[in-house]
Amino acid sequence: MVQLDQAASEAAASRVEVLSEEAGITPHTPAAFINREGVKAYAIDADGVQATSVTFPIEGDRFTQPSNLTFILDEAGNLTQYSESTVVEREDGILDVATYRDGVLVHTAEFDPAAPATNAPTAVADTTSCLMVVLGVSAATAGLILILCGGSCSVPVTPPTATICAACIGGIAVVGGASITAVMGCF
Repeated sequence: MVQLDQAASEAAASRVEVLSEEAGITPHTPAAFINREGVKAYAIDADGVQATSVTFPIEGDRFTQPSNLTFILDEAGNLTQYSESTVVEREDGILDVATYRDGVLVHTAEFDPAAPATNAPTAVADTTSCLMVVLGVSAATAGLILILCGGSCSVPVTPPTATICAACIGGIAVVGGASITAVMGCF
């Protein structure tokens, strides 16, 4: 997974905007909160399957990072999937997390970033620890990755599922030299 330069990211974003409009895609997040200028695109090569993920940050109001709207383009430049992940901070500091895939709500959760990881069940703590090591992220970021990408990354490792997992992780953390297979192994 390699981040594209700004010019390539903007070109991919333009392609996504045209394709999503043609497909009638309307995100759940109001357009005013989708940062079109903060776009980041990544070239993904998952076991020979080439794809591009295009991620727009969602910012403002009570949205916090890593809220994002991510589109997957196949090797031919066709839109194959999109996801929307929102993290909204409540006044009490708890985060309300929601994940939509192709416009359908697939997961909601509450996340307390102040709660110690020691309160988590063993399987969750092990996954969080694994993500911290493989991706080099904090416990709070690993916890959010677990919530937002767990469904995308916990399926059998195939080129299409690895591409979807890579795009989800890429919307939150820099994958860098980490293997997507290793990340999926954490789940």
